[in-house]
Amino acid sequence: MQEDGSNHAQSVGFSTDGSDVVEIETWCQSEGRIGTKRDWILKDAATGELIGRATGCISKLLSSLPSLCLL
Repeated sequence: MQEDGSNHAQSVGFSTDGSDVVEIETWCQSEGRIGTKRDWILKDAATGELIGRATGCISKLLSSLPSLCLL
């Protein structure tokens, strides 16, 4: 299954040779009184080309139990 996944990644333009280096920039910020937001930017370290972006948040629904929600 891992080989199949690797073949699929190559067919859609991602390299799987293991020599690629990815730069990950991340930061978090408060989202009101009950949450925190985290952002990520992924870049090709060799070219600086943007590969992807992501955002996630953690919100506190109950005082004893943190919950994760994806945007």
